[in-house]
Amino acid sequence: MSTSFFKSLTEKLCFFVFLLVCQISLAHANGNLSGTVYGGPAPLEGAVVTLLDENQETIENITADITDIEGLYHFPLLTDGTYYLTVTPPKGSSFPPSPAEEIIIAGENVNHNVVLLGSAYKLSGYLNDSQGRMIDNTEISLHAQESGDKIGNSVYTDSHGYYEFSVSPGEYKFSINLSVNGWYEQGIGNHPPEYPMPDYGYINYFPQNVQVIADTDRDVELPLVWLSGKTVDGNGVAVPGVALNIDHYVGEYDENSNYIGYYLRNYSDYGENSNSSSDENGEFRFAIISNQDVYITLVPPAERSDLAVTTLEAVNVGQDFNQNFELVPSVKLSGYLNDSQGRMIDNTEISLHAQESG
Repeated sequence: MSTSFFKSLTEKLCFFVFLLVCQISLAHANGNLSGTVYGGPAPLEGAVVTLLDENQETIENITADITDIEGLYHFPLLTDGTYYLTVTPPKGSSFPPSPAEEIIIAGENVNHNVVLLGSAYKLSGYLNDSQGRMIDNTEISLHAQESGDKIGNSVYTDSHGYYEFSVSPGEYKFSINLSVNGWYEQGIGNHPPEYPMPDYGYINYFPQNVQVIADTDRDVELPLVWLSGKTVDGNGVAVPGVALNIDHYVGEYDENSNYIGYYLRNYSDYGENSNSSSDENGEFRFAIISNQDVYITLVPPAERSDLAVTTLEAVNVGQDFNQNFELVPSVKLSGYLNDSQGRMIDNTEISLHAQESG
């Protein structure tokens, strides 16, 4: 056989081996691991991030990474499996090393942040509304002021509206989650608040720029007021079982250019704890955001076909407000659904929408 034949065969074999090696590499290098290390609320530069195997022993071919100025670390092309990650703070830091945390790589990239807490201080206070009433059984989460990253686990206010965090020195902002269901306890169920919540809502991020350099007492006053009254017909007679639906969102910036988001929602069938329907006497009461236009839609019960779905003008109040809401009488809009040839179209759903808003 000619030399050129062997040369060609050799090249093909080399190329085949190259492809095989690439396929084996790709089959086993299934994910990148990356994330940010924080010292309290701020990114921590110079921390040593070490990856251990499933037995928490050193992996010879994986070198520890050192976080950059933004606290970032990165381990590329890790094979599928279980790993443990530890963080050692830079020399002279007041932060302790982290315990080994389990990381599972399973065919996808993984982002895993680590928060080191140094000397812990107590950040505590009471959650109240704008009228000074306590807000109980309500979730509060704490976030780093600059990055917005959540710090640790959320806490819930107690029956007196008291909350407490254990944090390192830093600057923080709050997020408040509003829910008529409160918090859930395994085997017992929900602990709903006594406070007349809307069905669901949140206030992110408020308050902001909370400095912690020692144990800190900080009461939080939410811009909430109570809206109450009765749902009535055109004769002023109470109508029970009316749903007062809300879907409200406002985003704004404070005087320091910090963004705050407000969201409220009432559903018509949110459950037994809901405040969004008028009771057997036609009475209702729930909290809304103060000094914002809140639009409410009144939906009569199914048996009151004489009453129409009624959208109210914007409710904008700065303090508790009591007012009866009147449902308008219904009128019948009816006809037949046909195609272009005049044939009737049966068993077909039709919905109706406002012309302007859709």
